[in-house]
Amino acid sequence: AALGAATAARALDRPGPTICLAGDGSLMMNLQELQSLAASDLNLCLLVLDNGGYLSIRQTQSNFFGREHGASPASGVSFPDFAAVAAAFGLPVQRLERREQLAEALPALLAARGPRGAGGQLDPQQEFEPRLKSRAINGRIHTPALDDMHPPLPEAELAGLRRWLQEGTPWAA
Repeated sequence: AALGAATAARALDRPGPTICLAGDGSLMMNLQELQSLAASDLNLCLLVLDNGGYLSIRQTQSNFFGREHGASPASGVSFPDFAAVAAAFGLPVQRLERREQLAEALPALLAARGPRGAGGQLDPQQEFEPRLKSRAINGRIHTPALDDMHPPLPEAELAGLRRWLQEGTPWAA
């Protein structure tokens, strides 16, 4: 998607960079796109968010089964050093090892031109939020409405927001 967005930005003469945020699990399933990026002259900055595995799979498995299998190093799946992999594809890459480095590196990353990347470690326990969170209730999977995300809002607040969206009526939280 980022390659397409960067191609469109170039065609529309939009000089700013396209920024792709990709998790390490997502990148692992699309590793070949590093070659597409490296072979392009697109103004695209790939930021790899390394949380040590397939977070979506890990969350789903933990939610429904109380454990994970095949989603992180803890359950037998390993990941490469993505900075080394990107460099092997010929991409200039910056490894961000401390949170403070992002603020320091971001201006130069955004000002640079062409395909490039950076990546850093995230807390592997940090879940996606907000998100839809299906639950198993009486042996059946229940998925809430799209506006009823996790962490849940109190029922009265959710009802007030729904009213406001439908009618434009103010709500009291």
